[in-house]
Amino acid sequence: MKRIDKIITALAASFCGIAVLSFGVGYATWTYSTSADPATVNIDGQVGTWTLVFPKQGDGGFVDSGGEHVDGTYENGSSSDRGDNNGSLYEIDNSENASTLILPTQLVNGEDSSQIDSITRVSIYDESEDPYKALTNASSITEIDIPKQYEAIDWASFCYMENLTTIKFYGDDSTTASSLVISGCAFFGDKNLSYVELPSSLSFIGYDAFYCEASDTVPLTIVYDGTIKQWMTKVNKQTDWCYKRNITGECSDASIYYDSSSYNASSRYYPETVTYYDSATTVEDSTFDTDTALISVTFGSSSSLTSIGQSAFYNCIRLSSVGSLPTSLTSIGDSAFAITEDASTTALSVKYAGNKRAWSRVTKGTGWDSNRTGSSALTVSYNA
Repeated sequence: MKRIDKIITALAASFCGIAVLSFGVGYATWTYSTSADPATVNIDGQVGTWTLVFPKQGDGGFVDSGGEHVDGTYENGSSSDRGDNNGSLYEIDNSENASTLILPTQLVNGEDSSQIDSITRVSIYDESEDPYKALTNASSITEIDIPKQYEAIDWASFCYMENLTTIKFYGDDSTTASSLVISGCAFFGDKNLSYVELPSSLSFIGYDAFYCEASDTVPLTIVYDGTIKQWMTKVNKQTDWCYKRNITGECSDASIYYDSSSYNASSRYYPETVTYYDSATTVEDSTFDTDTALISVTFGSSSSLTSIGQSAFYNCIRLSSVGSLPTSLTSIGDSAFAITEDASTTALSVKYAGNKRAWSRVTKGTGWDSNRTGSSALTVSYNA
C-alpha cells in the first residue's frame, strides 16, 4: 500500500471559547501550501490544530453501493482493505483539543489553484496501521460533521471515541453521493454516541459498525433521510451492525426501535417495534417482508393511512399486534399479513378504529391473511 505524501496542518483561532474546526458553508475547502514542511492550511475563523494525511493521486478506487471497490478489492470490514485512493482523508491529529471535527469537501494547492483534490471518503489509521491509535488526541471530540458528497467511511475510522456523541452530514442535496458505504467497525466502541444523522444515499452498513458492548453504552437515535421502506430494503445492513445497542430509528414516515435483548445472531438485526406517523398514507409493498423480530406496529388516532401494500408484513412470524388501523384505510394488498404454511408464529391481533361494517368495505387482496389459522390466527377487533 502506498503511503502518504502530503501533510496538512490546519491553523486556527478561538471562537466564543469553544473549539470547533468548521467546514460548513464557506469553509468546505482547505488551501494548502506545498512549499511549507509540513504544508500549511489557512482557514479563517477556525479553531484547533489538525494534521490530516491523504494519499497520492491515482491510488486505488472508490467503493460502490455493494461495498466493492471498482478495482475489485472488497470493502466489508477488513483492516487490510481500507481505501487507498485519491480523495481519502487519513490521519487526524487534534492537538488543540477541538470538540467538533467538520470534514472538508476539497483540498486546493495554494501555489497552483487549478490543483484541487475532491474529498470523497475518510479512511483513518496511523503509520503502524493500528486503527485504535489513528485519531490522536480524540478524547475532546464530541461531534463529527461529514459532507454528503462522501462515498465511504472506511473500516474503524472513528472507533473507540468514548466522548463522541453526535454524527451529522452537511451539504446541498445536489452534491450528495449516489451511494454511501459505512464500513465495518466504523464507530465501534463509541459508547456515548447518542445521535446519528444518515443521508438517503446510504446503501451499506458493515459488520459491527455501531457495535458497543460496554455496560454503560447509551441508547442511540438514528435519523435517516428517507422512508422506512428505503431503510428496510435499500440499506444493506450486515449481521451485528448494531450489536448490543438499543436504537430508535427516525425515518420520514415512521419510527422504529431495535431492542438489543432481541438480537438474533442468525439474521440481520431487524426492528422490534414500528410507529407510523400520522402523515404516512401507505405501508409500501414488502416493507417488512420476513422481518423476524417485528412484534408490534402502531398507527396514531389521527393517522392518514389509506393502503397497506402487497406482502407488507409477509412472514413476520413474531408480529402479534397491529393497531389501530384508521377508518381512512381503503385497501390491504395481496399476502399483506400472510405467513408460510409451515411457519412457527404467534397469533396476530389487529385493531380497527371503525366498526365491523366499515371493515368489510376495506378491499382485501388475494391471500392477504393466508395461513393465519389456529395458534397463528389473525383476529380483528372493532371500535364499535
